[in-house]
Amino acid sequence: MAQEYKYKMPGYIKSERKIAIPFINYLKNTFGLIRVLEIGPGSGLNLSYLEKEGFKTTAIDISKNMIRVAGEVAPNTKFIHGDFLEYNFKKSSFEGIFAKAFIHLFPKKDAIQVLKKIKRLLVPKGAVFIATTVHPKPEEGYFEKTDYIHKLTRFRKKWTEKELIETLKSLNYNIINKGYYIEKDKNKKWINLLAIV
Repeated sequence: MAQEYKYKMPGYIKSERKIAIPFINYLKNTFGLIRVLEIGPGSGLNLSYLEKEGFKTTAIDISKNMIRVAGEVAPNTKFIHGDFLEYNFKKSSFEGIFAKAFIHLFPKKDAIQVLKKIKRLLVPKGAVFIATTVHPKPEEGYFEKTDYIHKLTRFRKKWTEKELIETLKSLNYNIINKGYYIEKDKNKKWINLLAIV
């Protein structure tokens, strides 16, 4: 699906920039040197915005093809080929972590481990941006991805807004910004959360 991400990228340029602004502004107003990790960078579009802000960017993805695509769009980013939960970041830490369309790729019990690891990697007052689609009831399992040419079946955790917010609060994240983005053509409602530790 890497090539499809690349093909669809121009359609997201305005919306992606808009949703990233609270994250970018918080980091610029809070820190001097800003190191950002993006988990699952997709096309690399958000990385390109972060690079233009002068942030030191790193990204991790389990797919070599996605890294190749993202690397064309964000050439100044350090890319790590690996599994976020398994990868040893050693003593690395970050002022910001960007995780759009990532948390829903895990069963809830593993998503909680993702959130705990994010927290360990952030410096004090560090920020995480989390975005996922919201659903009327919590559900997880294998669903067909119908909004792409290759209608692949993949795992998806369907979060409700309340469930996601309560999960973050239970892990002592402080949510400082909440926004929404509607993709009318795909019948999707996204929630965008900015939280600090």
